[in-house]
Amino acid sequence: MAPFIGLVWLVFALLLHVETSNRLAHQDCGLSGDPYVTLPNGYVLGSHNTYDGYIKAPGYETDVPVAGPGYVRSIIDLQFTDGNFVGTQFDFKTSSVRRFIYDTRTQEFSSSPEGPLSWDAANTNAQEGANSYWKLYAQYRHYWPNYILLVLIIAGEGSIGFWVWKA
Repeated sequence: MAPFIGLVWLVFALLLHVETSNRLAHQDCGLSGDPYVTLPNGYVLGSHNTYDGYIKAPGYETDVPVAGPGYVRSIIDLQFTDGNFVGTQFDFKTSSVRRFIYDTRTQEFSSSPEGPLSWDAANTNAQEGANSYWKLYAQYRHYWPNYILLVLIIAGEGSIGFWVWKA
């Protein structure tokens, strides 16, 4: 009976961790293939399938074009300064990189071509570059939900162990 209760507690703790991450921390739980965090300005910074970085305004969804109303996708580099997201993005149709500015106040998007670049090179830069969008992602990632999960697991499993030891 105790192993079953321990397993049920573990599943409950994981479900609570997912809800805490999504609803209170406004980010994925860390187990997702599509990670995201919510920035202080309400914009969401994430990655579809780990490789397609995006930003999106509150209330908007990303779509097929690499830029549209309220969002920018296929981000390689990203910085946030003076109310603007500034960076580079990969355009799959032309296999080239373009520099962009996205004004968060007006949601105006402007871009200029930068030149051809292979997807592999763009992806490497997106993952490891000096201004990779992952650096901004890491800066705003909350780790306290992980500590809550750890406390839940230790407290719950420890209580079950103590209960079994006393019985």
